[in-house]
Amino acid sequence: MTTVERVQELVSRRWLGPVGMKIAKFRTDPERAANPHHIPIDWRGQNWSGIDAAGGNFARATLWKTDLSHGRMNGADFTDADLAGGSLRKSKLAGAIFRNAVLAAVDLRGADLRDADFSNADLAQARLQGADLSGAILDGADISGAVFADDEGCASGVTQAQLDGARADADEPPVVAGVADAQTGAALVSGGG
Repeated sequence: MTTVERVQELVSRRWLGPVGMKIAKFRTDPERAANPHHIPIDWRGQNWSGIDAAGGNFARATLWKTDLSHGRMNGADFTDADLAGGSLRKSKLAGAIFRNAVLAAVDLRGADLRDADFSNADLAQARLQGADLSGAILDGADISGAVFADDEGCASGVTQAQLDGARADADEPPVVAGVADAQTGAALVSGGG
């Protein structure tokens, strides 16, 4: 099925809104995996910049090298999704769920990631400069080589406790130089758990 055919099917079932690709009626309840009407998304390498998908269900989606920058996806579910190499730059993702998702080398610069759940996600080499990570859960997340700060800016809302709950290869620690703990103001120390 082509992407156009899939979108037409979703629109006809009212799972996607009309023009503008507003994904409003995707199921986000815990039983979605058993939902026979859940159509796995495969948008590899496509441009969905500016997508309006708040609360959308992207669980198990294949979004490899997909441009979702400047999107509004607050509360969306990306559990087990593959977003490797893609862009979520400056997207609104507050409260989004990324459990076990692959976000390796994803551009998250300037993204609103407040209260997002990255439990056990792969964030290796992710670019997080300017992202707001206030309240984000990084427990078990791989942050090897992730860039939290450079000359483009620093991530905000990050705490040492968040970093300590994550993991990183000793040979490839996250880049946190210049980032202050949001609670204590002390410089963050990379190391990962």
